[in-house]
Amino acid sequence: MRKIDFALTSFNNDEHCLRLKCNLIKLLEPQNFSSQYDALKKWKLNATIQNITLLFELGRIAFVLEYYDDSKDYFKELDAIGTGHRLRSRPKDPILDGKGNINEFEGHIVYISSNNLEGGIKCDSLRNLRYSISFRPIACRFKTTVNDAVKFSIEFNFRGPRAENIKKI
Repeated sequence: MRKIDFALTSFNNDEHCLRLKCNLIKLLEPQNFSSQYDALKKWKLNATIQNITLLFELGRIAFVLEYYDDSKDYFKELDAIGTGHRLRSRPKDPILDGKGNINEFEGHIVYISSNNLEGGIKCDSLRNLRYSISFRPIACRFKTTVNDAVKFSIEFNFRGPRAENIKKI
């Protein structure tokens, strides 16, 4: 890490050094989200082309740090680029608690589409979150209805945060 910091003193706006620093911080300090976020923002400021990995990580870490509006903006920007890959909607990187276990949240279902493919959950555990988190009602192991109280984990895909492993309370 010191070598990267030294390289950045000479090339403090070098995009490749900034990307490497972001990757090293994620590997060496996976729970230090504020440091990761600062490094990612600096990389974004110096990026010459839009990078989907950068925008995904910025959106994910902004959400974890409770910068929900910033997170939504990063995922909107990512959606505007268009990832084009069929796996872009596959969720990954769940939110973990301090011990490395998947964190569970509570909320209630606020809408379900007519074809049962998309829905939204208002997360009661995250008080400052003003928008609903998407989920797939058809993937649930129970009959979903609006106002159901549920427990779930939050994972991320290239469209934003997504509720997974949903259980009725």
